[in-house]
Amino acid sequence: MSLTTLTTEALEEGSYFVDVSFYNEDDELVTPNADTIYWTLTNDVGTVINARDYEAESSLSTITIELEGDDLAWQSGEMGKIAKRRIIIQWEYDSDLGNDKPAKAECIFLLRNLTRLPVAI
Repeated sequence: MSLTTLTTEALEEGSYFVDVSFYNEDDELVTPNADTIYWTLTNDVGTVINARDYEAESSLSTITIELEGDDLAWQSGEMGKIAKRRIIIQWEYDSDLGNDKPAKAECIFLLRNLTRLPVAI
């Protein structure tokens, strides 16, 4: 499993895009097996955010996970101006070492709490 920390902050209730590429044990780009890519969005203690649990993706060598609105909402109990969010990704691939090899990755990004969101009158 690999862990990546993204350097671009997400803004509360905005839009955020995470590009994910998939690699085998030799660090070569692979296309995961069909119907095996899933991801989950959590806060820093593992609570699923906005029911984004076990989200399926198409099998491509690179995907873009799109987060927006409630995916990036400030959660009850979060303090300060910055919160951590985690995307946990899993997939399977075939290689010279065998078929259906499981793989996992995790990325962390920071969510910035805005001082005040605009409100329609």
